[in-house]
Amino acid sequence: MLVYFAIFSNYSYVDLDNYEENSVWKMESATTEVKVLSGTPSVYIEYTLKRKPSYYIFNIILPVVVLGLLDVFAFVLPVSSGERAGFSITVFLTFAIFLTIIGSALPVNSENVCVLSVYLMVMTIFSVLVVMVSLFQIRLASREEGKEIGRGYMFLYHLSKKLQCRQSKVGTKDSSSVKSFHEKEISDDEAEAPSWNDIVNALDYILFWTSAIFVFLVTLVILAVAGAH
Repeated sequence: MLVYFAIFSNYSYVDLDNYEENSVWKMESATTEVKVLSGTPSVYIEYTLKRKPSYYIFNIILPVVVLGLLDVFAFVLPVSSGERAGFSITVFLTFAIFLTIIGSALPVNSENVCVLSVYLMVMTIFSVLVVMVSLFQIRLASREEGKEIGRGYMFLYHLSKKLQCRQSKVGTKDSSSVKSFHEKEISDDEAEAPSWNDIVNALDYILFWTSAIFVFLVTLVILAVAGAH
């Protein structure tokens, strides 16, 4: 004797009265559908889950952003203090250790690259570049004063001075006299040949703002891409 069972359902949703909330995943939706395959009725239950981002934001993204800001402030530390190279290398090692710890927490997947893994790798490479640039600046600061300064360094030196002058504010009172005095001071400074320490200070100013803008844009793009997914 053969017994056949037929499945009938008037509902397209799943009863979630006994469902318990999970600390990692959030249940977005759950639907059911009855399909007949090869004469056999089957019930398909589809769950839509969304990963909760709080853990990754507070334990991964924010610490990486803070480390990136520390790398940026390496250019605030004077080269003459002798601590810049050690500071930059310390931040890089922190990135390396942090990357190792986070690698074990992220899911292993070679098909689709995690956006967070891309962000960590970009910031690690940025930290390596900061270390290399810091060592290069220390080398520049130790050059002999009589050695000729190239045109590229002079261009960066004058660019830094112009950028700093644009940020300065001049009062409205007796602005013509203040402007003429300011222009005279600039012309006197430009007439005097800068030293290698002046070149390094100019590079510090340009690299600080360039690095700050880079970290801000990379973080903004990664957050936008992660939010879109």
